[in-house]
Amino acid sequence: RNVGLAPFGLTCDQLPRYTGSLQPAAGSRIAGVLIVGNLDLRNGDIIVERSCIRPGNGNGSLVSNYVCGADECPVISDRSIIIRDSEFDASGVPASQIAGSCAFRGTGTLQRNYMHGMGSGICFYGTGMKHEAIAEQNYVTDMRSCGESHNEAATIRDFMLDQNPNRVARFTQNRFEISFGNVTAGLFIQPTWDDIDTLVVEGNLIE
Repeated sequence: RNVGLAPFGLTCDQLPRYTGSLQPAAGSRIAGVLIVGNLDLRNGDIIVERSCIRPGNGNGSLVSNYVCGADECPVISDRSIIIRDSEFDASGVPASQIAGSCAFRGTGTLQRNYMHGMGSGICFYGTGMKHEAIAEQNYVTDMRSCGESHNEAATIRDFMLDQNPNRVARFTQNRFEISFGNVTAGLFIQPTWDDIDTLVVEGNLIE
């Protein structure tokens, strides 16, 4: 009741269909729409709010802002992104197609979002060297597994301070619920590709 679209008296099916690009330009402001498709925010300086995001297919993250090069997929945009007061809904996709996908992959600011129906929720992967990784007051639940997938409500896999020694990765006042299937953890912390230099975890309910 306190996150996503509910505080505004809205549901995904009440929103008008988004007709813009799934790779919006820097400076875009997207609000009050139903987005069907995998949203690519690599251009940075983008705000998405009071919207619903559903996958167009089961492959890849619902939303990302990382760019794959020859060896890695770092966030490279000069400005960060914000997603707030929105719903990530993958409940209409079969588990066999979505179990390996995240609601969000990359780095940015995620506030008061409701995420459900995918394999994993908030995935701070390929976080680059510039932007903070902020997750606060999100509700992540109903993650789904299939085959050999491993699933977590939230995870961080790299966060280095080389180019911005003041940046912080932070999980605060979230509810991370994942209680069945191929569960790795409610919050999984592992320096998979690079070090994790600064991380704050405070005031969360991790189930």
